[in-house]
Amino acid sequence: NYVGGHDTMSFCDSHANAGCHGKEDKVLAVPNQPFGMSTDQTSYPFRILPFDGILGLAPSGSKGSVVHQLKEAQALDRNVLGVYLSEDTHRSGSVSFGGVETAHIAKHSPLHWHKISNNSEWLVGMKDILVNGEPLNVCKDRPGGICPAVVDTGSSLVTGPKAEIDSLLSKIRTNDTCGNLDKMPTVSLQLVDKDGQVVNYPLTSEEYTLRTLEEVPNTGDSGYFQEFPVLGKGGTAPQVQPHCEPGIGVMDVPGKKWVIGDTFLRRYYSIYDDDKGLVGFVRSVHPDETPAPAGAAAGPGG
Repeated sequence: NYVGGHDTMSFCDSHANAGCHGKEDKVLAVPNQPFGMSTDQTSYPFRILPFDGILGLAPSGSKGSVVHQLKEAQALDRNVLGVYLSEDTHRSGSVSFGGVETAHIAKHSPLHWHKISNNSEWLVGMKDILVNGEPLNVCKDRPGGICPAVVDTGSSLVTGPKAEIDSLLSKIRTNDTCGNLDKMPTVSLQLVDKDGQVVNYPLTSEEYTLRTLEEVPNTGDSGYFQEFPVLGKGGTAPQVQPHCEPGIGVMDVPGKKWVIGDTFLRRYYSIYDDDKGLVGFVRSVHPDETPAPAGAAAGPGG
């Protein structure tokens, strides 16, 4: 169950005004923003999720979006968002309102713009998926040979309809213990830019694979006194081992849309220009990252 309402939302510069305790001229106010608040929900999975809610940043044609309210209030000189997603969950990402943060953009990397199909979602055209440069022809049966693809920072994975994405999943079977990553192929998304040209966006196996550390069952012993664990010295630590799975999956949604989620958006800094109806992608740079090898950046497709 939920209730709805409206309120003023405030965004503050995390560098100059963290916590919104500083000067008011460092606050971006979003007046009359629609809210929905849950009043009753299941414990699982919400109890374990590391967030409190969802912030809608669809284009201004979606009236519930923060972008719509910002545009109505003329709060920004340019209605542009820049989004950086960290490759490490322990490091912060960033959202920039009104511009971009060049510190998160890899030097000398090309920026490509893609026209959105309507003014209520960041929907772009996808031509195909390449595996080590070989086309899978996943969109060959779509009108014009183009699949609709929604760019969504709120989605964890790159997903597509089962009938189209199965051919990709069969080529990126990940070893549970991450032992075959060096043998996995490069996967490239082919997107159509604003001029009708095809742009390839490559992802290495390290980039499209989700890696976690998991405790090995029945290993380690902290020691117990009756039913209570003994703290401090003594006992042995449990073994941990890496676990890997693809950051690409099946999701059948209305309109048979693909979803370009965080698996892709961690590698490419994304820019959302509501004034011009464009989405831009440029290679991001992460802390301590080595320079990209030749050919790793996005480039024209065949």
